[in-house]
Amino acid sequence: MTKDRSGEAFDRLRAADPAAGLEPDLAALRRAVTERETVVDELAARRRRPVRALQVAAAGAGALAIGAGGFLLGGGFAATSVASGESDGGALPAMTLDSGGNSGREDEAATSGEMAPEGGMGRGGGSRDMSEQAMTDSSYMPWPGGFGRTVFEQSGLSAAGTSSKAYGFDAESVHNEDTLSALAEALGIEGKVREEYGSLVVGPRDGSGPSISLYADGTASFNFHDPSKDPWFCAPDKDECDERDLGKAPQGDDAIEQASDFLVRLGADPADFELEATDESEFGSTDYSSVVAYRVIDGQRSGDQWGVSFTGGGVQSAWGSLAPFVDLGEYDVISPAEAVERLGDPRFGVSSSSFPPGWMGPAGLERTVEDEFEVPSAPAPGDSFGWPVETVTIVSERLGLAQHHLGGGAVVLVPTYELSAADGRSWSVIAVTEAHLDFRGTLTD
Repeated sequence: MTKDRSGEAFDRLRAADPAAGLEPDLAALRRAVTERETVVDELAARRRRPVRALQVAAAGAGALAIGAGGFLLGGGFAATSVASGESDGGALPAMTLDSGGNSGREDEAATSGEMAPEGGMGRGGGSRDMSEQAMTDSSYMPWPGGFGRTVFEQSGLSAAGTSSKAYGFDAESVHNEDTLSALAEALGIEGKVREEYGSLVVGPRDGSGPSISLYADGTASFNFHDPSKDPWFCAPDKDECDERDLGKAPQGDDAIEQASDFLVRLGADPADFELEATDESEFGSTDYSSVVAYRVIDGQRSGDQWGVSFTGGGVQSAWGSLAPFVDLGEYDVISPAEAVERLGDPRFGVSSSSFPPGWMGPAGLERTVEDEFEVPSAPAPGDSFGWPVETVTIVSERLGLAQHHLGGGAVVLVPTYELSAADGRSWSVIAVTEAHLDFRGTLTD
């Protein structure tokens, strides 16, 4: 019998969904499905293919296909403070590099599937219609007058190269039964470790009790959910949900403190993260709250994060990734001036530009309301064809780290330049010299 998914109960559950508003990584899902269709040995395919699509499908509202740092991290690489609200004086913002289907970010997230060569530069952030893809491609700048090409120049940037560290995620060291058993014990989840669809699981999957899953991806991501901590409990053998009064969820600094305790409980060090709590208005109710823990490395957010959701009963769900960082050593890095040249090199497929709030493109191309309803006249014979080109002058740079996904599923943090124009727009491009790049990847690798 199909359960009714309408009504106040499900409206409130949807409002509390930390993944609300996020778009699925359709490019990664499509690639995973295509791989599955071409494999004869289904069991072998499960063992070797990425499971990010399974993460989205199996983990429910609390599962985000995002990564974060470390189970039993050891010495770690970060020295940060725990902060509430906007990061103020803390770590620098995360950089993005891989970001999906055009010529070259949001993971974020990042953590990100690609439609570009898996062994080379990719772009995550999902598959959209062609016009929207063009809008995010740094070669096509959105403004009211239409699309145009962009060329880059620089002013005042250094022509001297340097070096920078790179890091890898050691997922293999923590993706095992011992790790998951330790997590389950810390969370009070009973049962034996079992394998399901390429992931390791402890606890029931039908919502009758708490469970935790550990996935075989490049960051060893996990998902935890405790239905007993949900104010709306939907038993698997019933067609209706029961509302329970669990009290007010922790808010603000109280939520951050409890999230820090939760990280410690799982063997992570809160000093390796910056923690931010959601505002009560984001959920429209004090029944729920959540904290995002951004993992920091070398004074910058790494693009990895944990999420912890609360109700009055405690931690309702959590997700993140357990792979510790490994130091890959120093890499030669090109100069900022050469990085600007890469913005025009199709081999590097630069990531999409970020735009300052309210940016509307070149002012001269803005249309009036009356213009919107004018019927365009036909071109005359011999007329030139519009091919607008914008010249962007890069005036500043930031050298940092961005996540990059390799062909075998491994994830690394590579030296990356964020290049900014005077109007606040910025672009990212990989910073290591060509000696450190393997251009042999193909779309079918």
